[in-house]
Amino acid sequence: MTDPQGAVVPGVNVTITSAETGVSVTTKSNGAGYYRVVDLVSGTYRARFEANGFTIVQITAIQVPAGQVIRIDATLKVGQSRQEVQVTAGAPLIETAASNFSTTLGTRAIQDMPLQGRDLQQLVYLVPGINTVGGTPGSNFGFNSQFGTFPDPTHVLGSALSVNGEQGGANAWYLDGNLNLVGFAENVAVNPAPDAVQEFQAITNAFSPEYSRTGGAVFKRGAEIGYEYIPWQHL
Repeated sequence: MTDPQGAVVPGVNVTITSAETGVSVTTKSNGAGYYRVVDLVSGTYRARFEANGFTIVQITAIQVPAGQVIRIDATLKVGQSRQEVQVTAGAPLIETAASNFSTTLGTRAIQDMPLQGRDLQQLVYLVPGINTVGGTPGSNFGFNSQFGTFPDPTHVLGSALSVNGEQGGANAWYLDGNLNLVGFAENVAVNPAPDAVQEFQAITNAFSPEYSRTGGAVFKRGAEIGYEYIPWQHL
C-alpha cells in the first residue's frame, strides 16, 4: 500500500470479497505497508482499500488460482474518504510472489479429459517426469488368489508416484490446507470426483519456501464447491 509519492501507507483497511459467494475477509496493512490474506478458495475476488485522508480504491476481477500466491498492490490517492476509485485487475504475465515451476489445468480440461474410472489422480500423467510405482490409479488391489482382488480403498496405487526419478510413494496430500492422509501410510484419504474440482496444478521444480515436507513434486487441486483439495509432495 503506497501513496502517490510511493511512500508506504500503514493501517489501511483491506477487505477481500469473493465474487461467487460474497464472503469477505478483512485485514489491515502493517507498518511497512504490506497486507496478507490466507486460505482463500480459488476463484474471482475483489479488493477494497480504505484509509483516512485517501479515496477508496476497489480492484475487481482478481483471479486467485489454487495454491498460488497473488500479489495485488494499490496506490491510494489523497482526497476525501467518500470518493472511490475502481480498477479492474489484469492477469499477471509472470508470477512474482513465488518461483514455482508449475503446470495448471483449468476446469474445461479436467471436465473434458477422458479419465479411466473418473479417477482424478490420472491427471498426473499429463505432466512430464511422473511414473507410477505400484500400478495405475483405480486398479484392483490384492493378490490374484482364490479370494480375488478388490478395489483399492486407500488409493495406494494412485498415490505411489515417482517424480523425476525420486523415491515413489513419499507423498503428502492436503485437503483444504490440512493433511489428507490415511492413518497408516502416506496415501491420499479423499480423492474427489472430477466434477467437484476446478483446477489441478503440478509443481515439479523450484519450490517456494512453504513446500518443504517430502520428496517428489507438488500436486494441488482446487474445488469449486466450497473447499480446496491440495495434494502435494516435494523434491
